[in-house]
Amino acid sequence: MRKSVYLAEDEYNALEKIAEEDGDNLNNVLRRAVRFFVKYRRLMEEGYRIIPVKVMEISKPEQKGEEQRKDSQDTGASK
Repeated sequence: MRKSVYLAEDEYNALEKIAEEDGDNLNNVLRRAVRFFVKYRRLMEEGYRIIPVKVMEISKPEQKGEEQRKDSQDTGASK
């Protein structure tokens, strides 16, 4: 038997905003949110302390590496 959960208007609006930003549909965003909170609750029960951290995308500076290689070739540095 399926159980129903009703969201408050502000919760619904927040999930809807995330769906728009991610280009995803609301059901997928809701599933991700539920999985997150189930995992969060389990970790809390196991004694973990949850520290929220904003993760930023880190990309490798490809141009910088190429410039460094050129510099080492120009100076005649040996490997």
